Amino acid sequence: MLRHGIFCTLVLMLAGCGGVPLAPVTARVTLDGKPLAQAVVRFVGEGFEPPLTHAPSGIADSDGVVRPRYQDDQVGIPPGNYKVAVILNAEDPLNDFARIGPNLLPARYADPTTSGLAVTVPPTGGELPTLELKSTPK
Repeated sequence: MLRHGIFCTLVLMLAGCGGVPLAPVTARVTLDGKPLAQAVVRFVGEGFEPPLTHAPSGIADSDGVVRPRYQDDQVGIPPGNYKVAVILNAEDPLNDFARIGPNLLPARYADPTTSGLAVTVPPTGGELPTLELKSTPK
């Protein structure tokens, strides 16, 4: 009985902690120096203990600016180091609101381990370095 009570207390304490601290950030994503509107940018955390339960992500606006979210209703991402993946799906000709076609970017950018893109999010948030993509390798 005592073990059950301790377990329940621990669960309630963890549930009431308010979750992961988030830093509001923006990042600009470009392809060959031009804003990459509608690109999906995913931030994959490195070295988080415990590991993050979500991969923060966001969609670039018409100026290529991304305002990532940790979860749907949580603006910002946990401070720390991230590898970054970027995709840009082709528009679906049958649906004006969907981008579910093939990825239009070089394949290396779709995988955070091969993209060559990384950022460090400070606890205070702010503007991250521009994510500069190239249509052809150097």
